[in-house]
Amino acid sequence: MRGPQYLKWRDEQARGANIQNLRFSELAKLTIRLPERLEQRRIAARLKAQLAEVETTRQAVQAQWTEFQLLKSKAFQSLFDNIADWRPIGSVARLQSGYAFKSETFKPSGIRLLRNANILPGKVYWDNSVHISEEDAQKFPSYELATGDVLISLDRPIISSGIKVARVSETDLPALLLQRVGRFLLDKSRCDADYLYAYLQTDRFITEISGHDQSLGVPHISPTQVEAVEIPLPDLPTQRRIAKRLVEITDTWTMATKALQRQLEDLTVLPQHLLAQAFEN
Repeated sequence: MRGPQYLKWRDEQARGANIQNLRFSELAKLTIRLPERLEQRRIAARLKAQLAEVETTRQAVQAQWTEFQLLKSKAFQSLFDNIADWRPIGSVARLQSGYAFKSETFKPSGIRLLRNANILPGKVYWDNSVHISEEDAQKFPSYELATGDVLISLDRPIISSGIKVARVSETDLPALLLQRVGRFLLDKSRCDADYLYAYLQTDRFITEISGHDQSLGVPHISPTQVEAVEIPLPDLPTQRRIAKRLVEITDTWTMATKALQRQLEDLTVLPQHLLAQAFEN
């Protein structure tokens, strides 16, 4: 049985909910192409060389990935190195925690409640949303979200893909702020929203909020802890210039890492294609 046929047979013979198991009695019935010994050695040698080359390339791409992470961090850091004035975030932006809406008031439709589950690094998403009625929502005007609001998840704020901070867009509204999500209420005369949002994604800020208390095994941070972290505070024109530069760096880094990710994905499946090709010939 050749490569693709074997893979089809393997999937058909799989047993179990999460783990694939192959029955020996069925495996023993398989037939394979058996060329002369010299041809077998030639195929094996070619495959060994090809797979070694794939692994060398994979390691090189992985090294590039690591290097890009460091370059982004260093580029961000360099923008803040020459700023002398550092102040607690709380001196320019109070962090408002969401309201503890009771689950029994949740409705299948109405005004959405922005929960911790609705924030991923860099975006708000509503795949799993809860609502309250429009009548109930009118009782909580101080928790109404607005376009451009800067948000941070207070439960498990750091995940493998980054820190869970996001901005509210027009398509996210209307919505109310739920407990364990924080919204920054800025003193706009002293702190630019784009600048704060960019700073929240730096390694310096992430390090400062890492390792805080846990609740039932879930890492969480409080508004007080976030407000205590220091932020460099140049004048507003400088903040806007730095924020623009941070966006440019992030966009470039994102494009490069996406390309590297595609290469890694291709290199992950390439060995299977090489094996199938070798036994098809």
